[in-house]
Amino acid sequence: MSPIAVKPTTDRNAAAKISEDKLMEIALDAGADDIQAESMGFTVYTTPQGLEAVRAAILKAGIEPDEAEVKKIADNTIALEGAKAQQLLRLVEVLDDHDDVQSVWDNSDISEKEMEEAAAS
Repeated sequence: MSPIAVKPTTDRNAAAKISEDKLMEIALDAGADDIQAESMGFTVYTTPQGLEAVRAAILKAGIEPDEAEVKKIADNTIALEGAKAQQLLRLVEVLDDHDDVQSVWDNSDISEKEMEEAAAS
């Protein structure tokens, strides 16, 4: 999987303006590798070199991406739950809050329920 994710807006009205096929056509013509539908929009994957061209093509189509940045995307994930999930979420939060840390990535697969429990505590 490529290390770039371009996420078009998750605003339901804006997302409704474009079909997956049309977005795929725009993104692939600009050099994207793949597009995946998600519950709140789409994620478009491209190479680091193709990020700006894909982003520009999506903007030209009238879609403002939620984000467009280089990300490290894991090839596989590790499912965590319970104490281990809570421990990792605390670690990620501490690292993310550190002044010397710019970005934190992990390959965990933690359920929404676990995430909500961590946010509540």
